[in-house]
Amino acid sequence: MVDQQRIRLLLDFVFTMSVTRKTCLFFDIILDNSKEAFITNIVTSILNAVFSVLTCFGNAVVLRALQKARALHSPSSIMLCCLAFSDLLVGLVCQPLFVGYKMTQLLGKIDASCVVATLNDIAGYITSGASLLTLAAVSIDRLLSLILHLRYHAIVTVRRVLQSVFLLWVFAIISTMLKIWLHEDWIFVPVILGLITLSAITFSTLKIFQIARKHQRRIAQPSRSYSNNLPRREIEKVLKCRKSAMTIVYVYGLFLLCFLPMWVTIAVAAFANGYTRKLTIVYNYASTAVFINSFLNPIVYCWRIREIRRAVKSILGLRETIHFSCSFLTINLDKTREVLITNVIACVLNTLFSLMTCFGNSLVVYAIHKSSYLHSPSVVLLCCLAVSDLLVGAICQPFFVAYKVAELVNNFSAYCPLKMIQYMSGWITGGVSFLSLALIAIDRLLMLKFHLRYNSIVTLPRVVEAVLTVWFVCIAGATSKFYFQSIWIALPSTVLLVTCLVTALCAWKIFHIARKHQRQINSQNIHALRKPDTVNILKCKKSAVTVLFLYGLFLIFYLPLFATMVVNAFVDYTREVKIAYNFVSTAIYINSFLNPLVYCWRMREIRQAVKAILSKKTP
Repeated sequence: MVDQQRIRLLLDFVFTMSVTRKTCLFFDIILDNSKEAFITNIVTSILNAVFSVLTCFGNAVVLRALQKARALHSPSSIMLCCLAFSDLLVGLVCQPLFVGYKMTQLLGKIDASCVVATLNDIAGYITSGASLLTLAAVSIDRLLSLILHLRYHAIVTVRRVLQSVFLLWVFAIISTMLKIWLHEDWIFVPVILGLITLSAITFSTLKIFQIARKHQRRIAQPSRSYSNNLPRREIEKVLKCRKSAMTIVYVYGLFLLCFLPMWVTIAVAAFANGYTRKLTIVYNYASTAVFINSFLNPIVYCWRIREIRRAVKSILGLRETIHFSCSFLTINLDKTREVLITNVIACVLNTLFSLMTCFGNSLVVYAIHKSSYLHSPSVVLLCCLAVSDLLVGAICQPFFVAYKVAELVNNFSAYCPLKMIQYMSGWITGGVSFLSLALIAIDRLLMLKFHLRYNSIVTLPRVVEAVLTVWFVCIAGATSKFYFQSIWIALPSTVLLVTCLVTALCAWKIFHIARKHQRQINSQNIHALRKPDTVNILKCKKSAVTVLFLYGLFLIFYLPLFATMVVNAFVDYTREVKIAYNFVSTAIYINSFLNPLVYCWRMREIRQAVKAILSKKTP
């Protein structure tokens, strides 16, 4: 007995303190189970999950603005569109992959971590390379518009710009893929390309400022000879190019500010012959800073480019008066006593449940990380469900409270973007939760159907791929609302019906198999209870009941919302409908608080791990 306790203590020590390294294609994967690494992984995962939604939203709005405004249909705007598209891919691909990479590290799955880290590394270098090359192309384009004058439109055509953009992306992809063959020598490729593109941006920007300053000095001279030789339209063009150059400087400065920490970390690691624990932690935060750059760029576009700012305001429906539209959202700023009371109640409830939701789901995620016996493909799906619920408490509820407060204080310029973020994040997290429930039900059914082949079919990399696909589909589906406003409701309705049927069918099939097997046991062989297949069937039956509880809670809290949406489709967005939306939205968010309670009630392993964490013992 004493020897078993010693072995358990030794295993717990190894699990909590060991650092595992593995060479993965063209870089090393480090699984550090220290407290500092765990905190870093959790913090960077939350930051990237939050900024992934914001980055997708901001760049999707900019792309929609570039498409909608005819004044922005020009060769230079195509390059800006390419820059926004690469930033959109950062939020749509790179950041979800980064979060998936960190989740596999937390679960201690080094093989899955290798696959996700490779995809994240490749996607990051491609989008970063495309962004830097596009930024250089934009600066060169602005310089050509000053040098070529009237010949600019004949030389810089839309077709040639599209060809250039295509070549830039091909070049970024090929230069990144060279890493597979060059390995350690590949580092010279981004260094050389980075120096060339940064030099081109610096030279073009300085040249634009030089020409603009030269023209400005001549304009300021008392002599009219220069004014007669240079038309007023040309003078305005020079000043406009100078403003464009300043915009490039801001974007360029943000690029350097966000990328420099990562470059410095890579350089230090190269001289230190590898990544230490501290360097790995710094690199995680530096990578997050790189991704945040893609969130900041749309803000710079709206601040510096008037046409984009107007188009974005038109899309979001920002107006100074009370009667305004907010893109595809229906707005009712009724100030009656009933609405005021419901707004205050909804704010108080969501503030309280936001804290409890974050605490409960963080505890579940931490319990899964700390307990080695919970590291399995099926638990990854449960972890995905807990992460989506955690984001409800970290994003959806705070933004719900924020836009309600903006409505109460009559800050209508802040009301619309806050409501838009809350709306989009709500659909994304709700979709992920519902699809995750369906995946859990399918996983339990596959375990019964395939028996011994289950572990070879349902592997951790495949489950991680399925989880990332779910997040990608939900983000893409929510973003498509900007483009398919009138018919978009058919998308979530179809997904809802299909997932409901799949979940119900899987649960029914599990109960059918369990009941059939139990009848055979009762009628033929009592000793069959000791067989592993019987234990698995009973365990899957219990898991199916847990899924049904979660599924039932989901329907109980979401059905009022669906009923309100149906009523709203037949009547206007009246005062009564608005009050109903306040309460049903709050009910949906409370569902994310209740899910961790169901996990602890129905799953003994999670319950024991949570108890151990709360009692400050090793699970």
